[in-house]
Amino acid sequence: MKKTIKLPEGVTSAMFNQWRMKHGKLLVVEVEDENTPEYTAEGNELIFDDGNPEDTSKEGETPQKEVKTYVSIFKQPNLEVMTEITKRQKTDEIGASKLMFNSCKLFVPEEVMNDFSLYLTTASQLGKLVSQKKSNSRML
Repeated sequence: MKKTIKLPEGVTSAMFNQWRMKHGKLLVVEVEDENTPEYTAEGNELIFDDGNPEDTSKEGETPQKEVKTYVSIFKQPNLEVMTEITKRQKTDEIGASKLMFNSCKLFVPEEVMNDFSLYLTTASQLGKLVSQKKSNSRML
């Protein structure tokens, strides 16, 4: 079954195709984020707007929450980057993860870069860039 992923705003199909020609396989990461309530403090009360319209759902139905999807695009790391990442992993796992993220990113929405939860969720998918392939060997 085919799945359609909408290219992020600012990325054209021509750009995407150029990246594929230049870098080969690309990893497209989609992260969904439910609408976060906006909070304000007035006096001794905390007032929030959950971003959802008045609940007009019928009895027994769950009101629908707004979900925003962030799409990021990454290229595969080269041998130099993987060598440096491997060295750093021994002493600084987060630094190694940041190096992988920054070395391989082609497009990452600003929201992902500025929200640790979105960043961490996106970064957790980067292992797929260097996944093992099935192989066979024989001594003859």
